[in-house]
Amino acid sequence: MEKKYCKVLNLIKMYFNFAQHKQKGNTVIFLLIGVLILVVAAGGAYYFGKSQKSQNPTLTSKEESAVAPEEVVKTFYNTWLGCEKEFTKYTLQMGPVPQEASQQREDCIKKLMTDYTVIQTEHPGDSTMWCAQDFPSKVDVDKAIITGNTATALSHHMFEYSGDNQIKVTLTLINNAWKISDTTCLRSNSSSFDETANWSTYKDTKLKFSLKYPSNGNIVILRSLAEGGVELVRKEEKDKDIADIQLKLSVYYRGETGLDPERAFREGECSKPCDEKTEKVNINNAVGITTLGPNYPGKDNYYLTDQNQKGPVLRLFLSNIYDFQGQSALHAEDIAIFRKIIQTFKFER
Repeated sequence: MEKKYCKVLNLIKMYFNFAQHKQKGNTVIFLLIGVLILVVAAGGAYYFGKSQKSQNPTLTSKEESAVAPEEVVKTFYNTWLGCEKEFTKYTLQMGPVPQEASQQREDCIKKLMTDYTVIQTEHPGDSTMWCAQDFPSKVDVDKAIITGNTATALSHHMFEYSGDNQIKVTLTLINNAWKISDTTCLRSNSSSFDETANWSTYKDTKLKFSLKYPSNGNIVILRSLAEGGVELVRKEEKDKDIADIQLKLSVYYRGETGLDPERAFREGECSKPCDEKTEKVNINNAVGITTLGPNYPGKDNYYLTDQNQKGPVLRLFLSNIYDFQGQSALHAEDIAIFRKIIQTFKFER
């Protein structure tokens, strides 16, 4: 390209040397030819500069990236789950898996690895990409931390019958796109680990209790009650009217200090005659009862106090409209999270 550019410049010099020896009557013609040569030269210089620029390194600045790194991670894992979905239909039938299905799964994962990662591996499913022997029911990713052309994001993989995985995903910005360059298994799938360890903690100084809730923003505090207590809801329901909220966990005062939780229930909210069944429960350092029905809420309804009854009786109640609508099965994951929140309750007395 540089040789062609020099040839154009030499052509221009030759033209002006030639023009100086010609008659003045041909000045206009020579000027027109000169203009044409200059246009061609300018176009060649522009093309040369552009072609050189396109050969520059592929790393780009983070401001130019169109998709956030955490979204890349989330799309990567959820797309992979989609690759597995069709294949799993055959494995659940306990019959032979068609060769076509196996090939489709393999092609799907290979394309995914090419499009979203720079990781070279022949068996990505056996690496730290998943940190588990099976696949999760849900994937959630924390907001990434970006440093120059590198980003790290924490991916949470939630399983239906056990705990979750935590995987640190490293990404590099290449050709205006974040690419997964490394994964590190921080916590493997196990039924014994405490998945609430890194949850946020709510502490109530008036009623002297605390509880934990997920730190990923899916469960939020709707309001803290003036007399003590708190209400938690799903993020998507925070702006609804109270009457329209489908799932809400409430903790509030229900009986004076020294009162037995069973008595607080039967003399308080239980309609007369009170024939409701109850069962004694212990949640961390709290003792009390849970109601079993038949008329009062038979699930997730607790009356608790501390073991030494130094403070008032509190009620923990998960208001679940889905139960009345027969739709609880459709929202089992969300209900399970609220029940885990209840199990983190303890008194700070």
